[in-house]
Formats: sequence, structure tokens, C-alpha cells
Amino acid sequence: MSAVHPAPSADAAPPRRHGLNIDPQTRLRFRALFAEPEDGNGGRGLQALLARLRTVLPGRSSRPADPPLPARDLVTGWLPQVQPAAWPPAAPVAEAIPATEQALDEAEAALAALRRDLHAADLPPLGRVQAAADGVVDAMLLCPDAMAWLARPRGRAGEAYSHGVLCAMHLVALGRHLGLPREPLRKLCQIGLLADVGMHLLPPEVVLRAGRPTPADQSVIREHVMMGLSALGGSTRLAPEVRDGIAQHHERLDGSGYPEGARGSAVGIWGRMAAVVDGYVTLASRRPGNRPVAPQDALMSLLAHAGARFYAPLVEQFARAIGPFPVGSLVELGSGEIGVVLERSPDRPLEPRLLVLTDARHETLARPVERDLRSAAIDGGGARVKRGLHAGAFGLSAPDRAVMPAAARAA
Repeated sequence: MSAVHPAPSADAAPPRRHGLNIDPQTRLRFRALFAEPEDGNGGRGLQALLARLRTVLPGRSSRPADPPLPARDLVTGWLPQVQPAAWPPAAPVAEAIPATEQALDEAEAALAALRRDLHAADLPPLGRVQAAADGVVDAMLLCPDAMAWLARPRGRAGEAYSHGVLCAMHLVALGRHLGLPREPLRKLCQIGLLADVGMHLLPPEVVLRAGRPTPADQSVIREHVMMGLSALGGSTRLAPEVRDGIAQHHERLDGSGYPEGARGSAVGIWGRMAAVVDGYVTLASRRPGNRPVAPQDALMSLLAHAGARFYAPLVEQFARAIGPFPVGSLVELGSGEIGVVLERSPDRPLEPRLLVLTDARHETLARPVERDLRSAAIDGGGARVKRGLHAGAFGLSAPDRAVMPAAARAA
């Protein structure tokens, strides 16, 4: 079986892109997360990759990285009172598109209404946001990939949905993957929707300023966490878990975060989950003055700080939850062709089903072509994923939303 690599080899790492510099050790750790089991024919299984990590980086690691902590153990270890749920397989994407789009649009509308209310009421009503969170959870339980397709980055056209909606759906994706039951998923969704509400109370010239924030800007921006909690009513109106997630979504295990500089065990599980997801969405989404990075690179950046700033088991499980090449993301094949991911396979995450958009010279095809990298008929280095791409790479715009249902029906 041909091995498919989610990133260039450690010996030929690409140049630094978009301010990220991923070291070879992190690339190997990332690849190990998605490695196929040993097939008896020299396939790159998890243990083989970890063994290679010992040999090629002897000065960086005296032993291989620990295997990822199983999702169920992660839940019961942190939330012993929660009984993990076994969610059924996802519905077909095409069937889930209408309900999913309605849930996303309602979540965006609820946040827009909340932002207006922040400036008109002492304590804005939260009922619409909480109802929208229920809708997002229902849609994610129905089909996470339909949500990923509709909420994918829109390239040069900007983001289809706000940071809060993207954080909410990714937090639910993580919770679903971990086997959390519905009530904790609702709380995670509310954390995602509400965590950055305080940003809308800051001076627009600070929030929207292009480039890296100045020290003065950073000081102002750090106020958004407590300002948001205060505007929402804090502990008097929010579930304790939701308040903790909002309060700690910028805290880091090494004490480098804010607003409290909490360290180690002082950062709870809700804040740890929110920190991972907020970090990923920030990197992979368009921001003022900055281009998004590829999802693969965003995940590797989190993995590079796993164990220090972020809780490593959560980073690993989040990467597995969304995959190296999420639905709706752009990838470049070894042939040079570029495609958008239509479907990912849980057992073969490095071999997605694609809609190929360009030829090998990156010229847009008059008619996109579907290609399933899992097919035995597809072989050779040209059919492998060479790398993930950021939204808008090579000037490509995301296909129209109608493409996914049509492609799904034809599969």
C-alpha cells in the first residue's frame, strides 16, 4: 500500500509560511497521529514512526512520544461523573446540508443580535444564543462533515461565519469525538459562541488593526475576557462550566496566558478544550492583515506547543476529530493538482475523496473532477496528498455550496 504523507518529509521541510516554523520533530509527531497500522509490507505504522523519531532526533527526544491517550479515558479522567456516549454514524452529507445551514445561520444571527443587545441593555438576553447552541449540537450530531463544508473558510471572499460560530462547531466536534453526551456538548457550544463577546466592547481601531498588535493593543485586547463575562452576567447567569471555559480560553498551562496567568491544574478541562479550539480557529481563519494558514499547519502549530501551553491529549484528540485535511479544505497532490476535500475516511484519514479543481500547472479546470484517493486504482506519488493549503491559496475560491450535495449524490 502506498503511504500518503500529510506533510513534506522532515528532510525537506518547506520554507516558513505565514509566520509558522514547524520543526521536524513536530512533523513526525503529527504524522504518527494519522499513521496506518503496520501492514506487514513495510507500511509506516505508529510504532515504526515513533521508532524513527528516536533515531533521527536522538538529541531532541530520549524516547518516543507516548501514544495518544484514548478519548474515552480522557473523558472519564477529567469528568468522572459523565458517562461517555456512543454516537451513531453520521448521516450522508447531502441529506444533512439543509438542516445544518439553518443551524449555522441561526447561530450567526443570534450572535449578531447579542452584539446589538450588548450596547442596549445591562444584561442582554441569552435565550436565543442558547437555542442556537442546541441547533448547532443537533447538526453536529447528525453530520459533522456537513457543518465543516458549510463553515469552511471562504478564501479571498472572507469568512462565511464568525469566529464564535467556528469555535462553537469545532468545540462540539471535539466533544462528539470524545463521546461527551448532549448536555456537555451544549455547554461547549455556548463557550464557543460566547467566549469572544467582549471583543465587541473594545475600540474597533484596536481590534481591526492590521498586523501584529502593539504592546499597548495587547493590553487592551486582554481585557475582552473579563469584559465579556461582566457583560453576560458572569456566574449569575452562566452555567459554571460555560463561565470557566470563557474565563480560561486564553489561559495556558505554562502560565503564559491571560487574564489570570493560571498555570497547570488551575486551568480546568473546559478552559483547556476552549484554548485548543480557539487557537486552531485563530490560525486557520482570516484575520485583519493576516492570511489563514492551512489546517494541517494550524494543527502542527498546536502540537508544537502541546504539553507546555496546551494539554497534549486534547490537542491529539482534536487533530483526530477534524483530521489532517478537514472537509472543505484545499490540498495539493503530488502531481501538482489542487482539490477541495469532499469526504474524509476515519480509518484512512490521509486519503480523502476530493473534487479536483486545477490541473498540474494550477490552471482551473473547466469542469472539476472527483477523485477518491482510497481507490485501489489510484496509485503513484502523483495521487498522494503533498500538503494542505490555506484558504484562497493560488487565488482559488471555494466551490459553491451546491457542489457538495451534487457530488455526494454522485458518489
